[in-house]
Amino acid sequence: RELSQHNMSEGSNYGFGDDRITPMAATPTPKRSFVFLIPHPIASFFHVAFKLVAILVYWFGNRASFISVFITCVLALSFDFWTVKNITGRLMVGLRWWSETKDDGTSDWKFEAADETKQVDQTEALIFWGGLYAAPVLWTLFAVFSLLSLSPSWLIVTMVGFALTGANVVGYRQCAKSAQNVAGAQNQLNNFAQSYIASTILSRAGDRFGSYLPV
Repeated sequence: RELSQHNMSEGSNYGFGDDRITPMAATPTPKRSFVFLIPHPIASFFHVAFKLVAILVYWFGNRASFISVFITCVLALSFDFWTVKNITGRLMVGLRWWSETKDDGTSDWKFEAADETKQVDQTEALIFWGGLYAAPVLWTLFAVFSLLSLSPSWLIVTMVGFALTGANVVGYRQCAKSAQNVAGAQNQLNNFAQSYIASTILSRAGDRFGSYLPV
């Protein structure tokens, strides 16, 4: 009997004598890291990483041998040139360029842009264009410092850095202009088609309506 009374008293806590409801604790919303806020974090990382490696090795490589610094910078710049030209531009801003050599020895530049339905992330676009333009500017400053300090050997490294990073700047500038021209031509063609269709419909409607009017 005592056990049954004890169970009844415990049962009052489940709704028989106490109608209070304990509110559930709110589950905190996990904060999203910056890495997950952009669509292509790996491409964005390597878009900056190879440039940064070459610049840091050049800037802090005065105490090391020139050969090791030169080889490391050239390798990092080569990886950066290939990555930006073939991967990061296509993923981050929807652009791609390449050149083909004709039989007569001249180069034929090719440009490719993604469809207008592809949404370009503004943060990734800022990372892409900022890194693309910042690298040749820094290598130009390094070249000026090398000239002022009369260091022709280090000037060679800066010229290689400017050439490889500047080539992507020229290519993507031309690619962006080509994409804008194509988009403008398509808009003009669409506007012309819409105006032609509208004028045709109105003229036919006017002719049919005029046929019902008394002469």
